[in-house]
Amino acid sequence: MKIDEVGRTGTWLRSALERADTARTARTPGLHLSEIVNDIAKILDPTRYAQAVPKDVRDAWFGIGLAIEDMLAEALRARFLDWRRPQPIRLDGIWLTPDGGTRTRTDEIKATWVSSRHRLDDPRLARYRWQLLAYMHARKTPHGRVYILHLNGDYKPPRPVFRVWDVTATDDDLRDNWSMIVNHAIDRHWLGAVDVVRRQGATRKRGSHAER
Repeated sequence: MKIDEVGRTGTWLRSALERADTARTARTPGLHLSEIVNDIAKILDPTRYAQAVPKDVRDAWFGIGLAIEDMLAEALRARFLDWRRPQPIRLDGIWLTPDGGTRTRTDEIKATWVSSRHRLDDPRLARYRWQLLAYMHARKTPHGRVYILHLNGDYKPPRPVFRVWDVTATDDDLRDNWSMIVNHAIDRHWLGAVDVVRRQGATRKRGSHAER
């Protein structure tokens, strides 16, 4: 018997993952929410993000996340009749791509190596919280839910553990979170403050017309 390793994450697999992600949700050119929240997290906890991750490891992580997201999305569509993946949303010059949700709830699906001992309000999971609140703000839903697969559980012993968090936020909660994200993008010169004010004014004007 002869057994040879063909490859770990070769070019063909990387291309397949990229095609799968493109088919699932096309990456619209421009500034994306994930770029902003990742940058905030790196600034607040530079040690955690200081070590460079090899490309093949990133590809493997991406493949795990994509598989979990697609599997759970299919289950949620079967369970909730009005569950769907929304189209990308552009708000104040920032693109947002929610994983899905119902008319009244926004859902986010994650896979992580962070221990399952940590709650959603722990700094280690702050990115997920900021992201969910931003999606809730954009979709105008007061309720959100995060499905997190902790790949190694609490590491005692290492084993996969799913945790699901329900989030109910006030309008102030959503506005404060969004303001933090927008202000960070402005501070990094990724957005112009004047342009943001103009967009917000136009949004309020459209909303007032719709109410008449």
